[in-house]
Amino acid sequence: MNILHLSIVVLVFVVFVVLSIFVYINRNEKSTRRNLPDTVIPLSNMPVNECNKLIYVGDKFGYETDLDPVDHEPTYETSITNMSFATPNNERGVRNVLMDSISEKWRKTFDKYLPKDIKGTFPTSTFFKRYTVNERVDIPPHRDDCAYAVVVQVSSPVEVTGGEFYIYPIGSEQGESLTQLFPNQRREVLKNSKSIPIVQLKQGEVVLYKGDCHIHGVLPVTKGIRHALIYFYGGFEKRLPGYKPYDYKSARGY
Repeated sequence: MNILHLSIVVLVFVVFVVLSIFVYINRNEKSTRRNLPDTVIPLSNMPVNECNKLIYVGDKFGYETDLDPVDHEPTYETSITNMSFATPNNERGVRNVLMDSISEKWRKTFDKYLPKDIKGTFPTSTFFKRYTVNERVDIPPHRDDCAYAVVVQVSSPVEVTGGEFYIYPIGSEQGESLTQLFPNQRREVLKNSKSIPIVQLKQGEVVLYKGDCHIHGVLPVTKGIRHALIYFYGGFEKRLPGYKPYDYKSARGY
C-alpha cells in the first residue's frame, strides 16, 4: 500500500509539473493576448534584431512632420510606401528603400495569419512612427481609415515611460463617447480615467485588428522613445460591419 500511495503521489506531482510548464510556455507564446478584445488577433513576433534595424534607419534619416488628420499635429513618421523620394542622392529615398526591405521581408512572415480577404495582398499603407517628449508624445483615441491594421511594437517598453497602446472593444460605450470630443478633450478624459484598456506589448510583439471599427490610441510618452511599425490593409472599399463614419473635421479640432 505504501508503495502504491507513493507511486500515486509521484504521478500526481509529475502531472502537476508538466501542466505548470505547459501553462508557462503557452503564456509566453501567447503573451500578446493580454487584455485583447476577442476581435484583436496576436501574430508571430518580429525578431528584436529586425526591430533595432528599423529604429537605427528611422532615427538616422529622420521623420516627416506632415499634419496628422487625427489631431492636426505633426506626425513624426516615415511613410515607407512612399517611394517618390527614392533616388540615390536623396536621404529620404535611401531611408524608405532600407525600411521597405525590412518591413516587406517581415510582412511575408505574418501574411499567412491574415484574414482570407486580405491574405496575399499588399498593404495600402505602411509607416513607421516615433513618439517622444518634445515631438509627438501620443495619439488620441481614433479609428483608422482602413479595414485592418497591423501594429508592431518595435521599441522595448522597458526603455520607455508611458506610450502604452490601448484599444477598446468594438461598440464600447466608453470608446464611442471619446470620439465625440475634440482631441485635447479626449486626452483630458483619458488622463483621469482608471479603466483604459491597455495592451502590454513587448518588443517585437504584433497585433491585428479591424482598423475602422476599433477605437484605439497611444498614451503620452514621458520618458524615452516609442517606435511602432504599422500596416494598413483596405481602404474605403473594405468597410467592415461595425464601421461608423469618422468626423475628421472635429478630430482636427476646428
